[in-house]
Amino acid sequence: MTDTRRYVVAYDVTSNRLRRRIRTICRAYGGRCQYSLFEMYLTEHERAELITKIGDALSGRDEFASVKIYSVGPATNDTTLGDDLATEPENVV
Repeated sequence: MTDTRRYVVAYDVTSNRLRRRIRTICRAYGGRCQYSLFEMYLTEHERAELITKIGDALSGRDEFASVKIYSVGPATNDTTLGDDLATEPENVV
């Protein structure tokens, strides 16, 4: 079995076009938890691949964009309060 770790990717991007591109990249690796927050279970190779793809998407831009990738503990320690976005709302860009 491959060694995977859980990651959370959060982004703040001002350009709609770039935001859609980052979202598309993130969707290929994990599921959306919040509007700009994804949870992913990645191998070290997949993590490196994700970083490269996001880095390529961010290169040469003029607008503000920030993407953070956090390594987090097991899902059994999670607590969700309020609404849980298990399915993506229709109004999400």
